[in-house]
Amino acid sequence: MIIGKRLYLRCLDKQDIYKVMNWRNQPHVHENIFSFTFINSYQQEQWFEKYAQDSRQESFMIVLKETEEEIGVIGLSYIDYKNGTAVLNTMIGEKRYWGKGYATEASIYIINYAFNELNLNRITSFFYESNKAIINKNLKLGFKMEGKLRQLIFSKGKFQDVGVMGLLREDWVKIQDSIGNL
Repeated sequence: MIIGKRLYLRCLDKQDIYKVMNWRNQPHVHENIFSFTFINSYQQEQWFEKYAQDSRQESFMIVLKETEEEIGVIGLSYIDYKNGTAVLNTMIGEKRYWGKGYATEASIYIINYAFNELNLNRITSFFYESNKAIINKNLKLGFKMEGKLRQLIFSKGKFQDVGVMGLLREDWVKIQDSIGNL
């Protein structure tokens, strides 16, 4: 468990999969994730069974400390210990908590975990270029824009560009103290 100022991160558990499925199937969330279809409970259960056995993934439920309300999921996927890399995934499923800094706060904790506990060197973020919230969050956290994968995903009736941002441990170390004030 990772305990922060306003929230804590706890390991994703099988009891959480239906809540995550419901979030993923909400149109306002679904349009911002790389999922082509809405999913059913069987698919979500299958995903969790694979996830639970995959050492290259770590996912955490984002929980508000004050109310114990679960508001989203954050994690690292495609963890490569040899090369020291991982992909950051963030989803605030409860829309009423968008724009309140919870994704940023949770990202700070998971980045510290990735660099200090897992000893990673690089974190990558992929996102739809239309998702300005994730771009702004990543820039606040020191991520650098690294490129665009043109027309990579077919979504919302057209091919969408996917942005790529990266954060190196050396860059995080330089700004880490100032990040705590966000």
